[in-house]
Amino acid sequence: MGRGMAFPDDRRARRVPSITASVGQRTTLPPYQTRTCAPCGRMTTFVLEDPAGGWYACVECGHFA
Repeated sequence: MGRGMAFPDDRRARRVPSITASVGQRTTLPPYQTRTCAPCGRMTTFVLEDPAGGWYACVECGHFA
């Protein structure tokens, strides 16, 4: 293994639970975002339509991003 890549077994064992706990956490998405819509080309507001999937809809043209 490359230098700095090998960890003693006890150190690796302590890191794994903290990594798996952080992967399982869900983040809270903001209810709206301001960005450029690719289909209509406008800098506009996107509203969160599907929190489970993280889909936002453009308020100008309705396309999802």
